[in-house]
Amino acid sequence: MYAKIIVAADGSPSSLNALRQAFLIEKDWVTVACIAPPYEGDLELLDLGLLREDVQSLMMAPCDKALAAAEEIAAREQASIKTVCEYGKPHEGIVDIAEARGCDLIVMGRKGYGVIERALMGSVTARVIGFSPLDVLVIPQGASLGWERILLATDGSEYSKNATIRAMALAKNYGSELKVVSATDVAPEIHAESPGLAEKLCEGPRYCVADVREQALRMDVHPDCVVRQDKAYKAILSLAEQQKANLVVVGSHGRTGLKRLLMGSVTERVIGHSTCPVLVVKR
Repeated sequence: MYAKIIVAADGSPSSLNALRQAFLIEKDWVTVACIAPPYEGDLELLDLGLLREDVQSLMMAPCDKALAAAEEIAAREQASIKTVCEYGKPHEGIVDIAEARGCDLIVMGRKGYGVIERALMGSVTARVIGFSPLDVLVIPQGASLGWERILLATDGSEYSKNATIRAMALAKNYGSELKVVSATDVAPEIHAESPGLAEKLCEGPRYCVADVREQALRMDVHPDCVVRQDKAYKAILSLAEQQKANLVVVGSHGRTGLKRLLMGSVTERVIGHSTCPVLVVKR
């Protein structure tokens, strides 16, 4: 499904695990990129004999270490990688390299489960997703990638339709079980005071999953579709846990989606709290 992959590396256990999982998709065309962020301190406070080029070299030293670790993993996995070390804003570097090399998937590791980490998802990850025109696979620290059970989240938007096409193709290609969920958050008061309105609010999600089912059957994929009455991200996460999903597939906005990602969108919350890999489909 993905022929050319780029893995973002920073030497952390989560990024190295992401590389191992990426080899389950592709072993012959994998780029591993490490981007050293620019020094933002006051150069005048440094030793006067230290040139700007020397500062850049110091900032890039951790990249060399991270890429060396990646090469060791590739050797053990009998995989072929190309390493890239650049200097600049990490999210811009990753996206630029991915586009320049004709990649079709960006793979990133997600670090621990601390409150702040879950809430913010990771600023570099959020920015890559916001700016990238490519699909982005986010793998939580310690998680493994599998294809047995795929969960597709849909809300009927154009972005969800892209995710639907990708999820059905993955299920078809790998013979996966495909679960489809759409959610509506109807307050208890509405159920109590206006059952008719509550029922009407559920029509949209029902239409979404019915439409997905129809498309899937045309591809000889037989999904299990459900509608949940809950906040969308909670419905997705709880169902993923109940079904022991190997992969959650969601849609996201294009290059202008960064602002919404940083303001707590469904996609950000799913990525931040999911215990299994999340594929964010961009096109």
